[in-house]
Amino acid sequence: MKKAVGFFLALAVLLGLSGAAPRSPLTYFDGAAAEVYYTYRFESKYPCVDLGQGCLVYCSVNEVADLPQDYFAVSVITTAKEWQKTKKILRVCELTREKGENFSDSLCFSPRLTGGVKVDGETVNLQVAQVGDKVKIGFPLIVGSF
Repeated sequence: MKKAVGFFLALAVLLGLSGAAPRSPLTYFDGAAAEVYYTYRFESKYPCVDLGQGCLVYCSVNEVADLPQDYFAVSVITTAKEWQKTKKILRVCELTREKGENFSDSLCFSPRLTGGVKVDGETVNLQVAQVGDKVKIGFPLIVGSF
């Protein structure tokens, strides 16, 4: 009986830890378009733009798993409604915001994501740009154009 209780306690702890562990932000945007930036060039079955020092691959977030996982950054294109839902889940903290007549751009941090880059001494692991209902989210920064 003591072994069974110990086993279930250990299982409960492991399940709790797995729920708290950071996961890929791409899992929140099933089917959305993605742009993946590599600091080197390679042949891809997906549309790719040679940038001289690297390349930008266009695919869906579901197809990113088919690519080499040593990318520098990935951007996701989604809707404002989907972003608002995901923003709450990720507990996003907006660090800076630039707002123009037709756009907004923010550098953000989420404690639920790993990695990031330092910008003015702050860790940034998301950049978010919005024009109308279209939102582009970069992990850690937006790649490509918006």
